[in-house]
Amino acid sequence: MQNSEHKVVILQDNAKAIEELISAVSELNGFTVVGSSVDGEQGLEIIRSAKPSVVVTGLILSTLDGFAVLSKIKEENLQVKTMVVSSFTIDS
Repeated sequence: MQNSEHKVVILQDNAKAIEELISAVSELNGFTVVGSSVDGEQGLEIIRSAKPSVVVTGLILSTLDGFAVLSKIKEENLQVKTMVVSSFTIDS
């Protein structure tokens, strides 16, 4: 991997969302997905070990939600940019 490449970790609540985001990131020059998870705790472990430059997270995750993941990133002073991508449907 070249130094100009950005490592990305994706945390989302379902596999389909992860697949779609991996596909979108793979089309960007200079970005490589290095890990993904539907689980917040596991996601934090991936972030700690992979040391990505970008984390794309949803708010609904198992074991630890996206808000808690963001808090831990700040609390542990992990040097990573974050983006929240989340959606929900309201039944009418």
